[in-house]
Amino acid sequence: MDLTPSEDQQAILDLASRIIGDLSTPERLRDLAAAGETHDAELWNALVRADLVGLPLPADAGGGGYGLTEAAMVAEAVGRHTAVIPYVETVAAGRALAAAEHPMASETVGGTVVAPALREGPDARESATPSTAAASTGDGWALTGDKRLLSGCTTADHLLVSAMADDGVGLFLVDATTVRSTGSTTMSGQVLHSVHLDGTPGRRLDGDGLEQLRALLHELRVLRCAHLGGVAEGALRLAAQHCKEREQFGSPIGTFQAVGHRMADAWLDVELIRSTARQAAWRTDHGHPATQAAASAAMWACEGSQRVVHAAQHVHGGIGLDLDYPLHRHFQWAKDLELALGGAGACTRDLGAAIAAEPLTIG
Repeated sequence: MDLTPSEDQQAILDLASRIIGDLSTPERLRDLAAAGETHDAELWNALVRADLVGLPLPADAGGGGYGLTEAAMVAEAVGRHTAVIPYVETVAAGRALAAAEHPMASETVGGTVVAPALREGPDARESATPSTAAASTGDGWALTGDKRLLSGCTTADHLLVSAMADDGVGLFLVDATTVRSTGSTTMSGQVLHSVHLDGTPGRRLDGDGLEQLRALLHELRVLRCAHLGGVAEGALRLAAQHCKEREQFGSPIGTFQAVGHRMADAWLDVELIRSTARQAAWRTDHGHPATQAAASAAMWACEGSQRVVHAAQHVHGGIGLDLDYPLHRHFQWAKDLELALGGAGACTRDLGAAIAAEPLTIG
């Protein structure tokens, strides 16, 4: 499998990196944080105008006709600059809507934010067997239950809610203005919402709800891995630059063997996160089994990203803790995204279960 970007993919990656790098600067992020803003509307609108939000949606939904692989590349760029936009959530939800041939998919291409509402229970895990209930009202559906720690809801126009109906699992589109929610701020500054549904009206997506939910969970996992890989890469870039400029005993600290080895290990982790995430995306796009690949990517993303951001903090010394210096954002986002993936331990257990479920062939 050759994961080298094609000419089109490299152009997409370059465009996303340029737009996000130009707008999501450390100064801009500092100003947004000072103003209490958790969404960079200017950057979001720029990505919409560049067709990067609709890029991985099919052409008949108004998208660019590309796949999860290209979306993962854009997610990497979002993470590399710790941009505060709901890219992963909206793209994953938009692709689920497009797969169900729902007209709302074309609105996500134009920047309408749709946030997946899949987490519930005391551990706030995402599951293919939701406890939220959906009852038919004759001309629609009424949803009852609680969803927890949802990202992307601050600016969401709609929620894509998983619920259990009498005939099985379904995905339901809910107007975000009709729900009552409470928010809590994480260490990275993003706001996670808990939503209470009490007979809330929803529109059910056509098709096999269980398959739709499984596909949405899978694609969210892959995109989060790519996003987290970008966060780790951004931290590594800051550390590499610091190692070139910071001198001790008359030499750049990057020339010291121990520092060089630490940075080499971090580079390997970044490459492993990127390659496993892109492999999972590629397998998904080409119709190959990808559950095990996604679990492997999640394990590497959770474990490797923590090694990278800790190494970056260590080589920076005290300046890495300065809130006027951008490194702290990578550290904070790495922890938030690791928790969004479920944590390294849970991802390792998922990988073990995926391997155990694969039939053993001999010869």
